[in-house]
Amino acid sequence: MKNLLILRDKIKDIYAKESNIIDKVITFILAFATFMFITKNIGFTKMLSSPLISFGLAIICAFIPRAIILPFASILILMNMYSLPLPAFAVTTMILLIMYIFYFRYSPKHVLVIILTPLAFALKIPYLIPIAFGLVATPVAAIPVSFGIVIYYVILIAKKMGVSTGESKAGMLAELTSYTKQIFQNPEMIVYIIGFAICLILVYTIRRLAINYAWRVAIVSGTIINILIMVVGEIAFKLSISFVALFIGSIIAAAICLVLEFFLFNVDYMRRENLEFEDDNYVYYVKAIPKVAITATKKTVKKINEDSETEILDAKAIREKNEQNDSNNELDDKTRVLTESETVSDEEKINQMLFTKSLEQELELKKK
Repeated sequence: MKNLLILRDKIKDIYAKESNIIDKVITFILAFATFMFITKNIGFTKMLSSPLISFGLAIICAFIPRAIILPFASILILMNMYSLPLPAFAVTTMILLIMYIFYFRYSPKHVLVIILTPLAFALKIPYLIPIAFGLVATPVAAIPVSFGIVIYYVILIAKKMGVSTGESKAGMLAELTSYTKQIFQNPEMIVYIIGFAICLILVYTIRRLAINYAWRVAIVSGTIINILIMVVGEIAFKLSISFVALFIGSIIAAAICLVLEFFLFNVDYMRRENLEFEDDNYVYYVKAIPKVAITATKKTVKKINEDSETEILDAKAIREKNEQNDSNNELDDKTRVLTESETVSDEEKINQMLFTKSLEQELELKKK
């Protein structure tokens, strides 16, 4: 766990330093995946179905705000659906305009939700969407999730129409009625919309509770409610939902959400503290839970000069050198002793001379 926490902090540091480049790369990948999903399923126009077109549009989206991906994707959908009968093109245009005019022009921050929802369906992990956005968003995110589900089924129905009938010879009114019923009276789509809305609101409500391990309880609860709603919908409406895909997709979604919790909400419930304080008007009871954080130990590396030469001495040579030093020290000591003795003898001679001179002077004085 310690190594994982250190790795998490390193990833956060790298993102903080290179956020501009990383954001552009993520936007490019997201846009390219979206455009490829559209052209792969409804690439009725050969010129637009080329991967180079998707690649070029994705590069443009990488250097402009991320919210522009949705208008580009909408235009790409309409240009491909222009090859279908007019009623299908008209209904799809009406759906996209309603979504843009009445919602996304006022809430551009939720554009990412509607883009990720069809991609999650394409990757066979649609149950990730309500749990993940229930953890990181608000219940309002249920609206763009529903729009994303509608767009996914619009693309699927258009794909079936393009493969099976091509240009229909029937009357336009009958085609319009048939296409509209396939979209808005699709029981599978309705079950997904209701189930995802309930799951998202439930996950948001639980993770906001002041209980231990709120995020994990919310993830498990969202996974269970997703499975229950899909099973009930399968039984009630006789849908063609694979139970194997349902269980595997739910488990993968729960695992991804646990990774999301590790990066966004990793706290240590063992060090929980209950605080109480008051002011003039209120008494406050606060539960404080610290986040788990580990600081990586910094290693100091000393650089050794590789250019310096290393002297290798033999043991015998070292012993001879030490003996020579000892003999030199002895000679120095003897010389110092002799020098001191000579100095002492010279001083005695001088004292004797001075004493003799002083005696002679005294004798002369006595004679006088």
